Parts: sequence; C-alpha cells; structure tokens
Amino acid sequence: MLRYSYRNILSTAIYNEGGVIRLNNNVSSNQEDRFQVLVSTTMNQAADKAANSSRKFYTIKANWTALETLYGLVQCTPDLSRYDCLRCLHQSIDGMPLNKIGGTLIWPSCNARYELYLFFNETGTGTPPEQQAPPPLQRLLPPPPASTSPASSLPRPGKHWNFKMVIVAIVVAIVVAVLLSIAGYCFLAKRTKKTSDNAPAFYGNDITTIESLQLDYRIIQAATNNYSENNKIGQGGFGEVYKCLGNQVFFVQSRSGRDPLDSDQSTTTKSDPTSVDDASITDIYSR
Repeated sequence: MLRYSYRNILSTAIYNEGGVIRLNNNVSSNQEDRFQVLVSTTMNQAADKAANSSRKFYTIKANWTALETLYGLVQCTPDLSRYDCLRCLHQSIDGMPLNKIGGTLIWPSCNARYELYLFFNETGTGTPPEQQAPPPLQRLLPPPPASTSPASSLPRPGKHWNFKMVIVAIVVAIVVAVLLSIAGYCFLAKRTKKTSDNAPAFYGNDITTIESLQLDYRIIQAATNNYSENNKIGQGGFGEVYKCLGNQVFFVQSRSGRDPLDSDQSTTTKSDPTSVDDASITDIYSR
C-alpha cells in the first residue's frame, strides 16, 4: 500500500477521500442473504486479525459452494494504532456492496476487497502468525505457607510423654521435700523435748541431776555420822542440812518431808532404804 500527501499523515486515520469499486454482477436472489452474511462475517474476521497484526495486513478465504471459494484481503497503513485500523476497516466493509460477487473499497488509511476468485498470491501474501501480547509480569510473591495438617498440629506422642514425665517428677520431688521437712521437724521436736527432760534442775546456784541423787542410804548415814547433831548445820525449806566429810554440805529430806530419823513419820528409816527412792541428797556447794 503506497500513500503520499502534502500533510502529515502518520498515525492519522482518514475514512474518506477514497473510492468504491463496484461490480455489476449480483448474486442470485435466492442466495443473496446467505452470501451477504458470509462476506460480512469473513471480512470482519479478517479485519480483527489485521488490526492485531504488526503488518496491519491479513488475507482470508471461506467456502461458498462446493466449487467456489470466497477470498478476502484487508490492509491498514502500519502507522495506525490497533483501534484506528480496526475502525477504518469496519467502516470500509460496511460501505461495500455485499450482494455483489466481488467488491473493493480503498481509503487513504485502509482498504478492503473480496472476490470469488483468487486475486492475491497466497505464498507471497501469507499472513504472519498473529502476534500475542507478552504475558503480564507476575510479581514474585512468596510461596503460600504450607497448610498445617491436623496430624502435624497435634503434639507427637514422644513429646507429650516427656512432658508428663517432667510433671510427675516435679510432683514427686515436692512430696518428698514435704515429707523430709515433716520428718526433720518431728525429729528436732522430739530431740528438744528429750533434752528438756534431761536438763538439770536448778536450786539456787547449784545444778543437780537425777543421777546425782542415786546415792546409797548407808553412804548417807556414814557421811552424816548417822544424822549426828554435831554435823547438822541447819535446816532449810526442803529439809535438814548436814556437814559431811570433805567439807561438803548436804541437805537431807525424807520421802515424807520430815525428819529422816523419825521412824514413825518417815518410811525411809523404817524400812532401811538403800537408794535415792528413800532419801534425796543434793550437793549445795563445795567449800
């Protein structure tokens, strides 16, 4: 397609200033409607293909009868946009007489032609494959998180068992600690009580124990010279006080709290006791 002008014609679609070439031969009346539908459908399909082509050119053919074939050719100037090319071709096809056995419409920006014979070189005018728009750039998105299956969301048997063992160990340790604390407390309380029971008795400035009271009665008689008045140095609240050998001082108290020599009043002298159960002697002080 060749065009020149004194005006700027690039990327400018012109839908006039052209001409229509009509043929006088008409299609038979009983086939006219079907033929018009075939021509319109075929040529508009070719227009869509040409508008999407980089060359803005397309050829097409369709069967009319068993012996006849419809050939079509559409073309736009390559500087037109897809929209302008498609609009120009559609208007040119609508302006053509479609009830003729052939027709041509030539405009400065596009042209269209159809015939019932081959009017172009099929090899030389082979329509290039339709260009496809490049696929849209896909943003690199992070992969979706792996779905957590119900099985993976549950704790593993091993982990669950370990957790239970830890709980049991803690409980056992607490129970053992409590029992040890109770046992220690009871032991200390018992020991304290035993110590208090064995603690020496205080009488004034002296300390005496039960063992110190376990003296033989004959020893007491000998120490006091049979409770002699010469050895008696006084009488206290607990009984009589005697001075014995070694300059030691004792006080003697019978079981009844009376005179240990009084057989009528003391059970110790009457039965001749031989242990501390019959008389108690306490060492008051040592000179």
